[in-house]
Amino acid sequence: MTARQTTYKAPKVGRVLIAEDEELVGKSIQTELEKEDFKVEWLQNVEDCEKALRENDYHALVADVYLNSETPNGLELVKTARSIGIPSIIITSALDLEIAKTGLNTGADHLLEKPFETKEI
Repeated sequence: MTARQTTYKAPKVGRVLIAEDEELVGKSIQTELEKEDFKVEWLQNVEDCEKALRENDYHALVADVYLNSETPNGLELVKTARSIGIPSIIITSALDLEIAKTGLNTGADHLLEKPFETKEI
């Protein structure tokens, strides 16, 4: 599901923050992005991700909607990223219409449902 068309073009060598608590998913995304020459930081909790977003220059955020939580706290990261001009992709294994709508209205640029092909990132 694509949120909206954006004119943002990430540089070929850019920095990406991954916010994902599942080790297999996080490592897979990191490996795929590093193959494409992106510099990747992978963090597993909201607090560390919030701090990293505010203290570093990233070109994109890839965030799990449910990051170590029963509530969609990854959407808070999307709000932070959007407020400082960083495009984001949200990923979730519990895709439903309301979460998709909320995520996209929060400012996510794209949404992927787990499982997905890492090349989709």
